Amino acid sequence: FDERHRAEAEPRLAGKDILWQYADLRKPAEIDAMVRETVAAFGGIDVLVNSASMTGRSAVAPFLDCSLEQIDDILDTNLRGTMLVSQ
Repeated sequence: FDERHRAEAEPRLAGKDILWQYADLRKPAEIDAMVRETVAAFGGIDVLVNSASMTGRSAVAPFLDCSLEQIDDILDTNLRGTMLVSQ
């Protein structure tokens, strides 16, 4: 199993339904689609675990070495994306 399959299998073994989704949190249209699909599948959202964040080279580069594009990507994902999903 990879991480996704393990994350899906454990709740299902306990009789729980889950919905695995991917959305680029820098894109409001993808967030809207993710929310619509979730509401369609479950009838609403009772609990939101908003834990997405940008990782990789651009997220861990030394501050002084980050380009404006890298800073924008980090803030758009980790701050703006979190706020948009929570709304």
